[in-house]
Amino acid sequence: MIKDLTKETIDQLTEKSKTSNDLILSLYKEVIPLWDHLPEGLIGNQVKFPIVSKETWKYICDKLIVLTPGETGFLWINKGFSRDENMADWVVCVDDRLINQ
Repeated sequence: MIKDLTKETIDQLTEKSKTSNDLILSLYKEVIPLWDHLPEGLIGNQVKFPIVSKETWKYICDKLIVLTPGETGFLWINKGFSRDENMADWVVCVDDRLINQ
């Protein structure tokens, strides 16, 4: 499923976040409404990480670096969304199994 993930939404989530972990969790909850009800370890093991464009991925990474100085975005690289150069900017592709739980 393709869902919108605009700069404005990312900016709003960033403003509400205190740490990079807060922002990453907020992004997941934004694109996967049933996030709190998913089995632990489902994403990345049985289901692919959500996918965004290179531009969207970099924009989020830059926000994380500014949000938590001293960190270099490793949390985003390891736990964040995947990126695909063929994806349109400012949308995210989420596995339907994560939406229809």
